[in-house]
Amino acid sequence: GKLFNSHSLLLLLVLGLMVGLLMLQTNPLTTLPSRDSGFFMYAGKQILAGKLPYIDFWDSKGPGIFYINALGLLLGKGYRWGIWLLEYFFFMISSYLFYQSAAKRWGNGAALLSSAAWLFGLSRVWEGGNLTEEYSLFFSFILISYFLQLDAAQKRRLSGNAEEDNAESRNLQIADLQEHPKSANLESRIPKGIQYLERDLLRLSLLLGTTFALSFLFR
Repeated sequence: GKLFNSHSLLLLLVLGLMVGLLMLQTNPLTTLPSRDSGFFMYAGKQILAGKLPYIDFWDSKGPGIFYINALGLLLGKGYRWGIWLLEYFFFMISSYLFYQSAAKRWGNGAALLSSAAWLFGLSRVWEGGNLTEEYSLFFSFILISYFLQLDAAQKRRLSGNAEEDNAESRNLQIADLQEHPKSANLESRIPKGIQYLERDLLRLSLLLGTTFALSFLFR
C-alpha cells in the first residue's frame, strides 16, 4: 500500500501549519535567544570545539540539551537555523505521536482539537524555545504511545483468554469429567502465562529504564 494516503498527508499538513505558527516565536530572523537558550547554544558550540560538559563548562542541566544544540549548530553550520529545524522536527513528531494516541482513544476530531489545544497552551509559556521541556516531550510521547499499545495488547490478550476459557468450559461439560484433558490443558497454559509475565516485566523494565535515562539527560 501507499506509505502516505490522503488523510495522512492532510494530517501532516495541518500539524505542520500549527507547529509552524508556534515556531514563529523562535524565528532566528526576528528574535533573540533567551538566557537559557543562549547558554545551551554556547554549550553546543563548546562541544563542537572539543570541550567537555561539566569539565570545561558547567550548567545544572543534563547533557542531552547540550548535544542537541551541538547537532543543531553543526547542521546549521554555526547558525541558529539548524537548531530551529531540529525544534521543528521534534515538535512535528511529538504532535503526530500525540494525535495518533488521542485518535485511538477518542477519535480524529477530538485528537485534532486536543493537538491544537496543547500546542496553543505551550505557545503561552514557551519563552522563546530551545528549552529542555520541548525536547523531552518527544520522548515522553513515545513512551505514552508505547504504553497505550501495551495496554491495547493486554486487553486483546485478556479478551482472547476469556474466549478460550468459555470454549474450554463448554467442551469440558460435554467430555467425561473423569478424564484428564482439563488438567493437561491447564498445565499447558501455565508456561504460556509465565511467558506473558516475563514479557510484561521486560517491557516494564524498559519503560522505567528509559524514563530514568531521560530524566538524567534532560533534568
